[in-house]
Amino acid sequence: MPYSVDLKFRVLQFVEQRGGISKAAKLYQVGRATIYRWLG
Repeated sequence: MPYSVDLKFRVLQFVEQRGGISKAAKLYQVGRATIYRWLG
């Protein structure tokens, strides 16, 4: 099942404001590789 656009937005906002990909991955239960892919 694909992630929602809202979740993607919240995760990326968290990473940009707090700078923690690992923390964001754990908090939102999203793989780190997915977050890196979203960051481009």
